[in-house]
Amino acid sequence: RGVFTLLSVFKKAIEKGLMVTLLFIGPVDKSDKKKFEELTSNPSIKEFIDYIPWIELSELPSYLNIIDICVCPLIKNAQHESGIANKIFQYLFGGKAIIASNCLPQQQLIQSYNCGLIFSNENEFLTSIEKLVNDKSLRYKMGSNGKKMLYHNYNNQKQEEILIEIFK
Repeated sequence: RGVFTLLSVFKKAIEKGLMVTLLFIGPVDKSDKKKFEELTSNPSIKEFIDYIPWIELSELPSYLNIIDICVCPLIKNAQHESGIANKIFQYLFGGKAIIASNCLPQQQLIQSYNCGLIFSNENEFLTSIEKLVNDKSLRYKMGSNGKKMLYHNYNNQKQEEILIEIFK
């Protein structure tokens, strides 16, 4: 899911002197757990990483309120090219700027509504982090764009009206 790419880029961001903290929320795949623990315990980045294995969905808005940038570094594959990850919609709901990999569905959504930055390699990922860390107004604008788009295009009441019209 791109976790190791994220950790590699995060380490480079710390080495460049960027003032960033990484918050991981959610389980790590069993097959990746050993490597994840090894990478996150690296002395050069360990103090800048917080890991929470699980939260209730009702807690997510509280966490979204304390972070500035959300990431979705999915690796391109058939599954990730077939739709948009749920986390993208959660990030939009939180009004956060997103940095995402160039999986086509999420790339199209993010670029269409100017709600984040897209990367295709680690250098572009690091550049995106630098850009958003250093530009609070851009983070705010992109987060606001995403939240407005979400409420405009994915409003349940609006969808309900469309369905009712279809069935008439």
